Amino acid sequence: MGIAALAAGVFAGLAAAAPAGAATIAVNGTCFLDSDTITVSGSGFAPGASVNYAFNGVTQAAGTADAAGNVAQQVPAPVLPIDSVVSTYNLTATDQSNLANVGSAQVTVTKLTASLSPQKARPRRKIKFNVRGMPPAVTVFLHYVFHGRSRATITLGRPNAPCGTMTKRRRFFPFDHPSVGIWTFQFDNKRRYSPGSRPAIRGKVQIYHAFRSSAVAPMLN
Repeated sequence: MGIAALAAGVFAGLAAAAPAGAATIAVNGTCFLDSDTITVSGSGFAPGASVNYAFNGVTQAAGTADAAGNVAQQVPAPVLPIDSVVSTYNLTATDQSNLANVGSAQVTVTKLTASLSPQKARPRRKIKFNVRGMPPAVTVFLHYVFHGRSRATITLGRPNAPCGTMTKRRRFFPFDHPSVGIWTFQFDNKRRYSPGSRPAIRGKVQIYHAFRSSAVAPMLN
C-alpha cells in the first residue's frame, strides 16, 4: 500500500509540473473584408519559435515569436470563393517547435458587395437594395450617375455590425423617366458624389426604351 501511494504521488507531482501556458491568439476585429490584412496578437509560444498561421488548415503566413513568446503578425484575409459572400474560418497559430502548442480564433470574412432584388424592374417600382461589407453604423448613400455626372443621391441608412450588412426597400430610381442607357450606381459614405470615394461599391444598370431596367453587372467594388 505504501509503495502504491508513493507512485501515485509521483505521478501527481509530474502532472502538476507540466507547462500551463498554452498559446492563445486574438484578432483586431469581428468581421473583415477579403481584401483586408488581419492583425494577430498572441502569447504562450516558445521564445523565438517559428509560428505558422492557417485558415481552416491552409497556411497563409509565417512569423516568429519574440523572446517572451509573444507574437504580433499581419496576416492577409483569405479570398472568398466566387459564389460566397461571407464565411467564418478557424484561424490557427502553430508553434513549430511544439506542434501541439496551437492558438486559435474564429475569423469572419465577407465581400464588399451590393445587389438588387429583383434585378429587373420598372424605375418607379420599389426594390430591395442589399449592401454588405461597408463600415457598420456609418450612413450609406447611393449615387445615381449618368455619363460621369451624379443625377441624384439617396440615403439608404446605416449598416449593421459586425459585417456592415443592410437591406433597404426603395424605389429603383428616385425620379421618373431616367435617361435610356447605362447608369452607374455607387454606394459609399459621402453625401456628395465623387468617383474617388473609398470604400465604395459600383455597378452598372441598363435602362431600356420601354422603361424596363435591369442590373447587367454584379454590384462589386
